[in-house]
Amino acid sequence: MNFDSSNLHQTYIDLLLEKTLGNRELAKTLFEKLFASLPKQIEQLTGFLDNNQASQAQKLIHEIHGTVASCGLVNLEYHAGLVERHIFNGDLEKAQKGFQTLKQLMRNFLDCQNDILSNL
Repeated sequence: MNFDSSNLHQTYIDLLLEKTLGNRELAKTLFEKLFASLPKQIEQLTGFLDNNQASQAQKLIHEIHGTVASCGLVNLEYHAGLVERHIFNGDLEKAQKGFQTLKQLMRNFLDCQNDILSNL
C-alpha cells in the first residue's frame, strides 16, 4: 500500500473498502466511528503511559490494535501491535517511543477525515 501524503485518504478508503467488500455505506459508518473514538483513545493512552499505568495502557492499546486491524488499516495496526507488545513485555520506555510514531500516524489519518468522508 502507498502511504504517501499526497493520496493518503484514498489509501485508507481502499483498505477499508477491501474489508467491507466494497460496501461504501458501511465503510463510511466505520470511518465516522473511528474519527469519533481515536482522538479520545490517543489522549487516554498518552495519560496512561505518562503515568506508568501499564495495565490500563495494555487494555486500551489492545482495543485500538483490534479496531484498526479489523478495519484493515495496516500501518496503524502494525504500530499499535508494536506498542502493545512493548507494554505486554513491561518495556514502557520502548512503548512510549513506539507510541510517538503511532500517534503521528493517527494524526495523519485523522487529518484525512474530510477527504475520506467526502469521497465515500
